[in-house]
Amino acid sequence: MSEYRLTIARSAQKSLAKLPNQIRDRILEQIDFLQTEPRPPGVRKLKGQKKSWRLRVGDYRVVYVVDDQIKQIDIVRIRHRQDVYNS
Repeated sequence: MSEYRLTIARSAQKSLAKLPNQIRDRILEQIDFLQTEPRPPGVRKLKGQKKSWRLRVGDYRVVYVVDDQIKQIDIVRIRHRQDVYNS
């Protein structure tokens, strides 16, 4: 399987930078895995969204969009599970 190109929104980068190192490392490890497997076991499609998916990493959620035609994954949001869907 070919690799997908990965982009991370600036707001997601800022959220990631504020997290403790241990949590940040776990999230980055999972994000790197998305490049080879954009829909690994355990991810869920977001209702009402055509291409948006949710990855669970402990108490944090990574919301991302997959475009299979151009083989790109856009990380849109990284937040605690209580805050991720508000905004």
